[in-house]
Amino acid sequence: MATFVKRTMFVCLIGLGLLAGCGSPPVFIEPEADLDFYDRVAVTPFWVTNGDRGASDLVSDAFVTALMISEKYGVEEPGLFRHMLDDVADQTSTSNRGLKPEMVKELGVLAKVEAIFEGTVLAYEMTRIGQNQYPLISVELRMIDAQTGRLVWSTTVTKKGGPGFPFFGFGETRTLPELAAKVVEDLVSRVP
Repeated sequence: MATFVKRTMFVCLIGLGLLAGCGSPPVFIEPEADLDFYDRVAVTPFWVTNGDRGASDLVSDAFVTALMISEKYGVEEPGLFRHMLDDVADQTSTSNRGLKPEMVKELGVLAKVEAIFEGTVLAYEMTRIGQNQYPLISVELRMIDAQTGRLVWSTTVTKKGGPGFPFFGFGETRTLPELAAKVVEDLVSRVP
């Protein structure tokens, strides 16, 4: 019995040590930005590094919904904003990551927003851990001032699925949509 207690305490200490080593991802905030100024925002469809439009739609739509629910900002209706984006953006900006500053300014005036969120899905894939496959998602999110076209805030969140409680399988994250919801929740919690 004493051996079981010692082993359990050892496993718990290792788990606590691993948790203590997990830091939060870095966040960039423009030192001269007045974050209280921003009231209404718009969100572009997220770009993807591997060309998977399904990943872009799933993550960007989930982010817009979570941002609306959070009530941190008033959010421009996504469908209307996508039409404005199509009218303003040229072919090079829609196939490459990021809008040009002059496009951001024009979109800001059209949509009557103070900032635009752009995201990039850096990874959206299943990875092998031992004999099992688990999801891996990494998303970079940027907030751009609509008056100047300058970056105001940025962060990257990366999460890997798998067992929530090692060795027992409690709280496992096995699907990409399930992990995407967790990534989006983390992103919205970091939005200023």
